[in-house]
Amino acid sequence: MNWLQEGIIEEVSMAQWDEGHYLPHRLVVKESGTTRVRPVFDDSARERVQPSLNQCFQKSMNLIEIIPTLLLRFRLHQIGIIADIRKAFFSD
Repeated sequence: MNWLQEGIIEEVSMAQWDEGHYLPHRLVVKESGTTRVRPVFDDSARERVQPSLNQCFQKSMNLIEIIPTLLLRFRLHQIGIIADIRKAFFSD
């Protein structure tokens, strides 16, 4: 419901189904933890003549490999700055 209120997702009627591309999703329920229910989107789903979202992504280097280097560089200086950029992508 938070995603719906924030405008990240929107409810689509069956009449609007042909007006765009929608990712199929399902709910995953966990018995423990802070987030009991979360949606999982299927980025590999595709329509008959359209590519999937995964096929549209530009392939690049594996950024997980550079995390240790970044963490060590972060510790070199006396002051470190971090930021949450979530709101930068979902503006009103």
